[in-house]
Amino acid sequence: MNISALRRYDWLLIGLVTILVAVGFSFVYSASLSLGLQRDLLLRQGIAALFGLVLLVAAMVVDYRILKTWARPLYVIAVVLLVAVLFLGTEVRGSHAWFNLGFFNFQPSEFAKVVVIVVLAKYFSDNREELSLFKHLVISFAYILLPAVLVLVEPDLGSALLIIGIWVGMVLTVGIKRWHALVFLASGILVALIAWNFLLVDYQKERITNFLAPLENCQSFSGYNVCQSYIAIGSGGMTGRGFAQGTQSQLNFLPEKHTDFIFAVIAEELGFVGSVFLLVVFGAFFLRSFWISQKAQDNFGLFVALGVGVLFVVQTIVNLGANMGVLPVTGVTLPFVSYGGSSMVFSLMLVGVLLSVHLRHKKQRFA
Repeated sequence: MNISALRRYDWLLIGLVTILVAVGFSFVYSASLSLGLQRDLLLRQGIAALFGLVLLVAAMVVDYRILKTWARPLYVIAVVLLVAVLFLGTEVRGSHAWFNLGFFNFQPSEFAKVVVIVVLAKYFSDNREELSLFKHLVISFAYILLPAVLVLVEPDLGSALLIIGIWVGMVLTVGIKRWHALVFLASGILVALIAWNFLLVDYQKERITNFLAPLENCQSFSGYNVCQSYIAIGSGGMTGRGFAQGTQSQLNFLPEKHTDFIFAVIAEELGFVGSVFLLVVFGAFFLRSFWISQKAQDNFGLFVALGVGVLFVVQTIVNLGANMGVLPVTGVTLPFVSYGGSSMVFSLMLVGVLLSVHLRHKKQRFA
């Protein structure tokens, strides 16, 4: 490998992801200290990161366009896995969302997010000149509706919203007519009402209703989480209490502190300065993802990179919004930072896809 070959890699993107992963490992360690689980969690997260790194390199080396030919088989596999996990998956806190593989808990919904991006990218690129037609919006939505419903049945509201969010973000970027948007908005309200009455379980409804007035419901399960997150973020002040010195996290007042609420831990221990630094890194990562999409040499590459960027943006906003009480708590992790094996593996693999699109943004041969 010569220097000219090394220059083709997007080192800025690689550097940004490395920073986010390093921050994640540091604060998974900090959050798990008081639980006595730091070695176990770091080991599991490390194994997931190494496996994800292997997939990142593989996805980067392989031409991303091969995903287009595998879009339909991958979609079938994703749907089969989502159905199978409902019957064969391990139950965790009332949710059948994981396959217990012994050394690793595999979450099919994370794989489904990747597949949704690939399927939508293929459909949008195949119909690039006709995307303004209403039928293409309906068909593309039909593709994501089945996996979204299956994930919601697990129940996993957060992942279902992310799947829908990928579609919404990609549709908005390709352009949509005003009356089309109104039709889908009305349809979305109808679907939300149906889901509220027939698909959402009680604790999910409680999370949504408590989000409207969390400080008045601090004694409830979801309200307590948000109130403790408020306290943790506020007590961090300008520069924080110091690494592993946060009172809310180290005294175990803050629930799910190594997963859903890891940003509250960071804000408490690094303060406003550390929080802004993390947000700047995320912002640079998002901008780089969308820059790569604009440099893609074909429509499929454009939509794949766009879908990856949209997923990470929506996932980050939903997680941070829950930590700060401006969005309901839905169990969505902070990409690269929160503890979670499946999330880490597939997030790194998607970075590999971005790198593959970047490597091939100029029409040239690659060994």
